[in-house]
Amino acid sequence: GLDGLGEILGASWGRAGLMLTTASGAVAECLGFHVDGAWPCRQVGAKLGFEDLKAAVVARIEGTTKLRAAIILTGDDSILLLDSDEHGTEWLPAGEVHAPMVFGRAPHLSMSSSAEELVISMADGTVLKRAIVGGGAPKRLASPASATFAAGSMWHGACGLGGDRIAHLATPFGADAAPQLFLSSA
Repeated sequence: GLDGLGEILGASWGRAGLMLTTASGAVAECLGFHVDGAWPCRQVGAKLGFEDLKAAVVARIEGTTKLRAAIILTGDDSILLLDSDEHGTEWLPAGEVHAPMVFGRAPHLSMSSSAEELVISMADGTVLKRAIVGGGAPKRLASPASATFAAGSMWHGACGLGGDRIAHLATPFGADAAPQLFLSSA
């Protein structure tokens, strides 16, 4: 369970299931699939060790037992990359990249199932994909101009669907507005 671990800040799909990162810095792995509406989750690895997490996501590094984290601290304008040691008992610095802020809000973060790409979703509907392995400039996957829903909406997280395809969650402003999921075509 997730009781006592704090608000969920980020999630990533892995080959084995869902990985959740909480405001307390705890990481939980939910293996397999849910059964009757319940999904067994357990805390894995060491806590991230920061008390002021604004955004965070963790994924397993493909082919290893290590975890990779991308975090944004409150008041900071960078994304700190961390890798766990082989035993998951310690977080080690792995890099740092600029965190684009829009409307003064930190972006939502998601990571590919291999932990090689970071998906950055901003408050104006812009979505960037950044290679963690190999570096390079971020690639724009969605922008407010191409998102017809952008005006009058609150944009939430996005996740990669393979290649440059994404799923992006938004809620229109209004009393009875329900969140809507947008899928890119290519």
